Amino acid sequence: ILSIQEVIRYVEPTKIPESPPYFAGIVNIRGKVTTVVSLAVLLGARDVAEEESGGEAEDNFIIICRRGSVQVGLLVRDVSTMYRVRQKDIEWNIDSQMGGDIEMVPALLKAGENLVGIISVERILDKVLTK
Repeated sequence: ILSIQEVIRYVEPTKIPESPPYFAGIVNIRGKVTTVVSLAVLLGARDVAEEESGGEAEDNFIIICRRGSVQVGLLVRDVSTMYRVRQKDIEWNIDSQMGGDIEMVPALLKAGENLVGIISVERILDKVLTK
């Protein structure tokens, strides 16, 4: 949570040719050029063709994250209230127990009968900044 600076309403990013599929473009946030990443494409929840055609899942917010002097925006559809949860309700290090591509989901939250994936902003920034 410390990496998150603010949440803003969606601003249309300027596309950059020859960029990775998850790279939505750049926006100017208070005079700072900010890379914008489609979280749905990065996590594999939406494919690139759907993203380019303006598919049914429309992004409404940009979560502004910062690591050092680098600022990155994450496109998301919804933002809910943050909740405090008990540590005993979180199961960490699930990547060793689950198959598939879950490198950015280090834990699961047990919320009643539901399981909610906890996404690591740090891991997302690591992936985006190293590619």
